[in-house]
Amino acid sequence: MSEDPDLEEVAESADAALGIARRALEKVNDLEDDVQRLEAELADAHAEIDALQERTDLLQAVQKASNLKPEERAVICIQTLYNEASNRDPRLAELDVQGAITALGGSVKRHHIYPVFDTIDDLAEDPDSNVDESVLSVVREDRSSQDNTRIVLNLEAGDLPEMVLGHELETGQDAALAAAGGD
Repeated sequence: MSEDPDLEEVAESADAALGIARRALEKVNDLEDDVQRLEAELADAHAEIDALQERTDLLQAVQKASNLKPEERAVICIQTLYNEASNRDPRLAELDVQGAITALGGSVKRHHIYPVFDTIDDLAEDPDSNVDESVLSVVREDRSSQDNTRIVLNLEAGDLPEMVLGHELETGQDAALAAAGGD
């Protein structure tokens, strides 16, 4: 029994089409692998960009901290104290000169911190400031003392106003989220 030549052509064409389909499927699989690899590379690139942006933001903040006025530095120190005191029991936090330098990004020189302490001291003593001296104060120590001069925030004695030195503080839920590293 001999095969029909038309059937042979159809069989050959089907085999050829099957071969083409297999090669196309392999190519699709290769392309899908390439897409996954490229997506992973893109995710890595985005992560690197985010890390570089964080470094840039930090460098800008450090540069900005050295250009701030004493009042602006004082607000940053008060906010830092508030964040710390909010998460403690008793709700008390202290910041010495080195702590203030750290709160301001570490780039501020020691001689820039003393005006911050003076500003906070004046704020606490000013009856028009709405800041109670029992809540926020500067404790000055003699050079011979083992204790350092420091800013003290005692939230057990009361609360801070929302506006201090013309700047709004993050208090309540906002401060808790900021202290926890959230947005």
